[in-house]
Amino acid sequence: MSIPGSVPLTPTAVAITGGAGGIGRAIARRVIADGERAVLLDLRGADIDDALLELGDNSHGVVCDVTDPHAVAEAAVHVNTELGPVRAVVAAAGWAQRGAFLGSPSSLWQRILDVNLLGVMNVTEAFAASLLEYGENARLVFVSSDAARIGVRDLAVYAAAKAGVNGFARSFALETARAGLTVNVVSAGSTDAPMLTEAYTPEEIEKRQRANPVGRLASPDDIASAVAHFLRSDASYLTGQILSVNGGTFRPC
Repeated sequence: MSIPGSVPLTPTAVAITGGAGGIGRAIARRVIADGERAVLLDLRGADIDDALLELGDNSHGVVCDVTDPHAVAEAAVHVNTELGPVRAVVAAAGWAQRGAFLGSPSSLWQRILDVNLLGVMNVTEAFAASLLEYGENARLVFVSSDAARIGVRDLAVYAAAKAGVNGFARSFALETARAGLTVNVVSAGSTDAPMLTEAYTPEEIEKRQRANPVGRLASPDDIASAVAHFLRSDASYLTGQILSVNGGTFRPC
C-alpha cells in the first residue's frame, strides 16, 4: 500500500523506516530541508497519513512491517521503481517494552529482536543491491541506542538487540566500503520521543533530565542532525562509525 504525493519526484530519495514516528519524522523533515525526497516506511497507515500532511509534497509513504522480510522486499522494489532512485536508507524503526528479563516470556524477547535487530537486517538485505548499484554517495544509517553501550534497567533484551545493530553495522561496513556505500550508526541517548515518554513516568523523565550533563533530553531533531551528517555527500570517509548523541552521558541514568 502506498500513498502517492501530488508533485513530480525529486531526483533522489531517502527511505526511512519508522518514518512516521517521532525520530523518523524528524529525520524526514531534515531530509526534505536538505533537498531530497523522504519516503516513510511505517507499520501504521494512519500515522503515515498524519506525517505526510505535516511534511508536504516532497514526502511519500509506504505501509511496511520491518519484521516481515517478504513485505520489506516488496516495499524496496516499489520504492526503487516508483519513488527512487533511493540514495540512502535510514533504519529508525524501534520498539521496546520495559520489564525485568527474568520472568519475561520468550515471545516478548523475539518481538523485540524482530523489530530492533532483524528488522534492520531485513531492510539492509532488501535495499543493499540497489544502494550498491547507486555507488558513490550511497548511505545506510541505523538508529541505535546508548542502552547497548551503558545498559538500562528493565531493557535487557532491547539493549542486546541494539548492541547487535552496532556489531552488524561495523561488520557490514567492511563488506561495502570499496563500493562507495557507507554504513554508520547514530546511537541515541534518552530522547523526547514517544518510545521514552510512553514508557517512563514524568518523575522518571525529570530524573533523567537532571542527570544529563546538558540538563535535558535529546530532541528528535538532535538525532536527525546526526543522521544528516552521515548522509552528506562529503561524508564518504566515514563508515563503520557509531556516534552517540547523549548530551555527554556515559553512565546509566
